[in-house]
Amino acid sequence: MSLLLAALLAGGLWGLHRWQLQRLATDLFDRANQLRDAGEWQHAAHTYHRFLQLEPEHAKAHRELALCFDATVVSPVQRARAIDLYYRALGFNQNDMQLRTKLAEHLLAQQRLTLASEQAALVLAELPDDGDALRIQAFAQQALRVAAHQPLNQAAKEQLLKAAAANPQHTAMAMMAATALRDAGRT
Repeated sequence: MSLLLAALLAGGLWGLHRWQLQRLATDLFDRANQLRDAGEWQHAAHTYHRFLQLEPEHAKAHRELALCFDATVVSPVQRARAIDLYYRALGFNQNDMQLRTKLAEHLLAQQRLTLASEQAALVLAELPDDGDALRIQAFAQQALRVAAHQPLNQAAKEQLLKAAAANPQHTAMAMMAATALRDAGRT
């Protein structure tokens, strides 16, 4: 009889514990969303991280953690962490082109040119006129061409012109395109 009572008590305690964890997870997720909506990126990222310790397979939380953390990036170490968070989030949200574009942006900033170009190409396969992806791919491809001492071929010229047209407000993009086209005209 006491064994049966102990089993029932243990089952009840386990159920109560599970209910408390679920309630805590829900509260953390709601709080993280409130912090995100208030623009408190660092606190929101920390709260999403805590939530993911309880619910590690939650796709939306991985996405929001990456985006909130991204808003706080100021150093190369933080940029590396943002890249890691974006890769994790993409593991749960493979078709999220915003995550992919943000990842490509950070890869480009770290001079991981081939990876940046690959991520931009994946975005462009879904959204062929995405200005950010065009810009990232153009910068990465141009830097790879320059490093390999490759000439600017017709396809590369068209890529640069399309990227510059899609980013008229981006001065560095316009300067890179103009310089590359000028230099191509000299050869």
